[in-house]
Amino acid sequence: MTFPDQEWELAKWRNADWNSDAHYLAPYRSKSNPIIIGACPRSGSTLLRMLLGNHPDLIDGPETHLFLPLPIDTVRLENRFQMPPDSLKKLKDRVSSKGAFIEGFQNLLLARSERSRWVEKTSRNVHVFEWILERFPSAILLHIIRDPRDVVVSLRSHPKYKRGQRKRIPTNWLHPWEECIDRWKRSVGEGISFRGRTQYMEVKYEALITETESILRRICNFAGIPFDSSMLSVEKRRNKVVGNQRSFVINNIEAGKSITQNRIGRWREELPLDILEKLEYELKSLMIMTGYI
Repeated sequence: MTFPDQEWELAKWRNADWNSDAHYLAPYRSKSNPIIIGACPRSGSTLLRMLLGNHPDLIDGPETHLFLPLPIDTVRLENRFQMPPDSLKKLKDRVSSKGAFIEGFQNLLLARSERSRWVEKTSRNVHVFEWILERFPSAILLHIIRDPRDVVVSLRSHPKYKRGQRKRIPTNWLHPWEECIDRWKRSVGEGISFRGRTQYMEVKYEALITETESILRRICNFAGIPFDSSMLSVEKRRNKVVGNQRSFVINNIEAGKSITQNRIGRWREELPLDILEKLEYELKSLMIMTGYI
């Protein structure tokens, strides 16, 4: 049994809500160098975003969905980033392309935060890496990848809690296993197609968890920024899952806690044998290419 809201959730997994209109497709070319994170959901992208956002030169925040072919919801963005009412509506009214709006939004964010670079994490960015590079050729693309067996177990009930709430209200959803397998397959398959591009870097979730400082140093080197020990601050991450920010990350509260390895390998206890066999058969080539077989 599925619920109407759940059906819409699954449709979004397949990007059925997208509409590439003229505003989105209009050419634009920026000289800025944002750091863009994309991934299959439940792969650690929120944790990665928060770790990077602790850096004194970087500013992060909740998902914007701006790089996706979706309408711009200026009220939603103003609320999420605590910007003055109508400030983004005025920006939207005076630009002629989605790329120009993103540039303007980024400039406002950097000016208000007094930071020099923006870290934007929206999981579905992984499907629009080409669009991003066409308009932001100096952007850094970070693709975080996690063992598909663990991802599929987590996706099965995702989102576990209703979005936009400060209290955790269960959705009680259980998605078809096939949908979960397909989502990892499409997300990772599209992401790794950028291997060899100079702006693209892969990050393994398991390495980020077990070798956090080492991985962050590699990312900093790739992005051309100095490593800063404040990136490892648990307190700074904790502040990003409380107060006004809590409702935006209600399904990722754990990203604001101490990093542990207890979610690595959970599939061994939670993935039914018949689903494991199906998953490893269908994803075999991608699992080999990503080092999970």
